[in-house]
Amino acid sequence: MRLNRDMDEHVYHMAMMRYASNDFDALSARVKPRVKVLHTLPSVPFVTCDNPARPHKPTQLRKIFDRGLPGIGDPRVHMLYPISPLDCIVISSDRSWRDFVHQDVTVSSVKAINTALAIMADEQIIFSSPNTSVFENWMKLDRLRPLLRP
Repeated sequence: MRLNRDMDEHVYHMAMMRYASNDFDALSARVKPRVKVLHTLPSVPFVTCDNPARPHKPTQLRKIFDRGLPGIGDPRVHMLYPISPLDCIVISSDRSWRDFVHQDVTVSSVKAINTALAIMADEQIIFSSPNTSVFENWMKLDRLRPLLRP
């Protein structure tokens, strides 16, 4: 509850500064980012990694290894910021999204996000518990390799 309030207040002030400054923030002026704060259940928590803020296309999880990383200006691209095992911030320029929203997510969505984070990790994946069944079924942790492009 407190996290939601703090996030609402912080993002509200950022948005007010952006509008008051006539898009002074270069990223906001160009991309007009939309923010979702996703919430999950303790039974399927978010993981994080040592490199979480990497843009990716959720529809191309299996191709993250072989494709160059996309830019956040592409509305099909998401950037992930897990802030706790139960909460993850997702940023996109997708104009169909509201500017800021809280949203409960499904188990399959959490697994997709966790899979992207694991693939994009440099060396470390951080779990909130010993549960490793929080990824897509096809992903094998022991076969992860570094991305071609950092």
